Amino acid sequence: MILMLGGGVFLGRSITKPLSVLARATEAMKPGQLEKMKESRNEAERKLLDGSDELSILMRSFDRMREEILDKIEEIEEKNQSLQRMDRIKDQFLANTSHELRTPLNGIIGLSDSLIDGVAGPLSNEAIDNLSMIVQSGKRLANLVNDILDFSKMKNQDLQLQLRPVDIRSSVTLVLALSNSLVTS
Repeated sequence: MILMLGGGVFLGRSITKPLSVLARATEAMKPGQLEKMKESRNEAERKLLDGSDELSILMRSFDRMREEILDKIEEIEEKNQSLQRMDRIKDQFLANTSHELRTPLNGIIGLSDSLIDGVAGPLSNEAIDNLSMIVQSGKRLANLVNDILDFSKMKNQDLQLQLRPVDIRSSVTLVLALSNSLVTS
């Protein structure tokens, strides 16, 4: 009877000990614990990894899964850093390009305004209308460039709002004039 009881205790421990080792390993899979898990293996865990029974196979499979997870985490962190670097380059490009577009755009608007004012002599009404569309289109484009710059400032939390009324009538008139020339051709 004592022999059977001792055999039962031994058999019970031989089953529960590997299961408790596996349970501890599962608990160690919490965030931030994955890296430490392999370094802190105890003797029972190492024996379990070297065995050939189902629990040993499960433990090795579990170990491979942990390694794959660590590899994926590292890969994701590298891609995240690369994306952040590309995002900074994109922002810098947009800011630089926007500033470079402003100079010629202001020149086009200024020259067109000067021609409308008669600096080069009198112009026909049709020429004045066309130059006015150039000025209005240039101003719209300048507003788009400013929007790009504002977006860049907003992303860097450096945007200061300047509230002012908007002349919707002139925008609608410009869009209709531009569309009208497309419809008639």
